[in-house]
Amino acid sequence: MATRHAIVRTDNLSGTTDGSKLISAKFYSGSDPAAIDNGNVVSISDELINRETYKVTAPTAADTRATIGLVASAEIMYDEQRHHNLEDFTNEADSLIRVYALETGDEFSITKEALDGTVAKDKYVKLTAGSTKLTATDTATGAIGKIVAVEIVNPDTYYVIKVK
Repeated sequence: MATRHAIVRTDNLSGTTDGSKLISAKFYSGSDPAAIDNGNVVSISDELINRETYKVTAPTAADTRATIGLVASAEIMYDEQRHHNLEDFTNEADSLIRVYALETGDEFSITKEALDGTVAKDKYVKLTAGSTKLTATDTATGAIGKIVAVEIVNPDTYYVIKVK
């Protein structure tokens, strides 16, 4: 069976109406371009690869809500023989990705594949150094958001996150 990839919905993100909250980027693991799923979070650097493309990496211990972004690229599948569902999509290594800077009050939804920990409504989500997945936790300290709803849209379950 093929790997199931995370799915993201950009429910109410500032970057959908404010272009200054949306960047083009390439994801790097170390010094090499790498694949990344939508719905994951990245550390936004000020390092430009070219005039309009930023280098992004997995968050570090120093990152906060103000220095990270949500990966939410358009799901364009070039090979419909291989890929035909949203859970088949991933941003391939060295491809341009769309990253939304997160603001307090923003809301987005992601599937379990973009989360670590025990996921449920009213859990908080935190960054984990070295991981592009958000981690569900019971404590609000250090959290960047909270799971405010769980929505089932056949066949997918989405966790709605409100950014703190």
